[in-house]
Amino acid sequence: MSNMRNILLFTALVILAVVGCDRYVDKDADPNQAPHVRFVNFPEDSSQFSYAPVIHWTGWDDDGEILGFELYDIASDEGIAAYRGGDATWQTYLAGIPDTWWVYTESASAQIYLMTEVGEVTEHIFLVRSVDNANSRSGIAWRTFFRTNERPNTPKMRWALESDPTYFEEYTIEDTLLVGDTLTATYTGIQILWQGSDPDSRIGNVIQLGYSYALVKLPNDTVALPVYDDSNHVAGYRAGWSDWTVNAQIALSGLETGDYTFFLRSIDDGFAISDTAELHFTAIKPTFARRIMIVDENKVPSAIELQRGGVNADTLLAFYKGPDGVSGVVAEAVDLANQLIPYVNIPGQPEIEPFVYDDIFWYDNRLGNSIPYELISQFDLVWIIDDDNTSPRNDDPDVINYVKVLGNYLDVGGSVWMTGRRLFNKSMSIPTGGAPVDFLSHYFNLFTVRSRDVYSGSVAPTLVGLADFQGAVASDVQYPDLETDTVFTTQLRYGPTDVVYPPEIETFGRSAVQQSFDFSTTIYNYKSTTSDTSIVSNTVENFDCNVDTLSDSTVVVLIPQNESLPLLAATRIHNVTRGVDADFIQVRNLSANQFLPRWRIFASIPASAGEWENSDVLEVSYVFIPLSSEHDEPVATNFVKYSGNIEIEITENGFITRIQATPRFRTSLFCFPLVYMKNQPFQHPLLGEVPSVSMLIANQILYFNQNLDVNFNFN
Repeated sequence: MSNMRNILLFTALVILAVVGCDRYVDKDADPNQAPHVRFVNFPEDSSQFSYAPVIHWTGWDDDGEILGFELYDIASDEGIAAYRGGDATWQTYLAGIPDTWWVYTESASAQIYLMTEVGEVTEHIFLVRSVDNANSRSGIAWRTFFRTNERPNTPKMRWALESDPTYFEEYTIEDTLLVGDTLTATYTGIQILWQGSDPDSRIGNVIQLGYSYALVKLPNDTVALPVYDDSNHVAGYRAGWSDWTVNAQIALSGLETGDYTFFLRSIDDGFAISDTAELHFTAIKPTFARRIMIVDENKVPSAIELQRGGVNADTLLAFYKGPDGVSGVVAEAVDLANQLIPYVNIPGQPEIEPFVYDDIFWYDNRLGNSIPYELISQFDLVWIIDDDNTSPRNDDPDVINYVKVLGNYLDVGGSVWMTGRRLFNKSMSIPTGGAPVDFLSHYFNLFTVRSRDVYSGSVAPTLVGLADFQGAVASDVQYPDLETDTVFTTQLRYGPTDVVYPPEIETFGRSAVQQSFDFSTTIYNYKSTTSDTSIVSNTVENFDCNVDTLSDSTVVVLIPQNESLPLLAATRIHNVTRGVDADFIQVRNLSANQFLPRWRIFASIPASAGEWENSDVLEVSYVFIPLSSEHDEPVATNFVKYSGNIEIEITENGFITRIQATPRFRTSLFCFPLVYMKNQPFQHPLLGEVPSVSMLIANQILYFNQNLDVNFNFN
């Protein structure tokens, strides 16, 4: 019995196996199920937009995964009519949409532009379907949307350096603009800023605009526009309107001299284009074809100014040109510079061309006006001589416009040398104790200036301008020490007072912090008459001091003859008017500014004599340290503005450092008048005995013409 059960069980298993094998072999694989798609809640069906909305959808697949989606926007009359023609008509239309019309995306949202004409309302039917991993498509989901659109407002522009921040649809830059060949560390181009707006924008949805521009050189020549690579470097040029960009500014360079109009238009997210804005300007491309322009800014003094220290402007100019126009110190300097050229040429670099005196251009600017751009842009070097500036510029705008021209000229690669007295207080309108204007700090590397008020002379002179400049001490053996020339200084009179030394010689402080590759050096320091007691005694006897307002009935505070000189003590204080003496207490500097000391003498007075007044006649004897605060302060400097880079390469033997730097502009500032200096013999280390002032000028001419590129490697 058991054997029979075993046989039947075996037979059943065989039958099941056979049947099972037949089903496995003969049965078709399960078909792929189509994926699904639907819109999410936002935006709702039949929404109306004045902008290109972001539409969201989602998809899923029961037996696989969603790889992406296909989109199609219907706005044609045929499509809208099919949608409204009933389900059968609509389904027939959907089935007939070619596969090539669908736009594929892997995203579950997208900004849909829903194109429309300006001022119209356009109906759109937006379609979406999903695609799964078996390349099957879902059914089509759709929503109806409506789109309106207004064209963007006309964009507005302004010049980046304009003080007025207002933007305009049409604007003219009044300044003439100097334009460099390329953008550099100092020349940042003609910078134009713009902004646009769209009437369809809302607080929660500001439409981002695109911009296209064109630059036209009048009359009607289209200028090539730069084309930038991925690193924002100019890769080439093209004519006409630029490609659309979201940038809201541009810096133009490399333009030729001429009048230009910069056109700008904007485009919105519905591809509607605004009206065109215009910005007009005049550009001058510097030629630097001529070498030296000397600008005479020695103002013609009036009759009263001649009594207050002025010197005839023609007398000053004759020192430089000579009575015959060719025998002055400049002609001598040109000859000396040519003799030195072989010694200063750098092997492997372009040689300095000889200088020709007759090629120097002398420019009369005795009214102190801004130098015209079309003139200054022709020269490599502009030397401004302001030896005896008898009157200041009228106001700050005059100074701003004057230095703006010089600054723009330097930015594109020019060179400026300024010499004279009263350069800070008069030429730059900087009051005593004031800080350097941006022009001096940026273009001359000055961080302090010690400006001088106009010298005041009387029977009891206040010596505001401090007439004790004895000369200038050179910091380089190639430059001569200089002494004042009494031939000129004796012409300076302040009322009834003769002046032995030129007053109003100002000093400054250079920035001690090296900026990048910039190079600044002091050429001359101030030499005070008080630095040597054999010239000026350090004792003042029986001087009628003024009484300071700090005085009271018990203590008198007296102002010495020169409040900038450090006092030691007072030996006698006698009030002639009241017939009493005061007892010396102390001397003290009341100023917190080390560059502007205010020394005072404090003394105790008898109460019975009453409070001393300024009208009292005093006899005060005191002793001071025989060294003025000006002594050894800088009065002349050279400055080179560089741009460059440092590269470090690591090698198997260590590393190599490469330094490359190029000068962008050069300046020099001399706060004393060369005309007041003796042109006495100087023993030059290379040329032997030469005239000192002429030698100084020759050195400066060469400084502005030497190749100062920095390019070297070191391990």
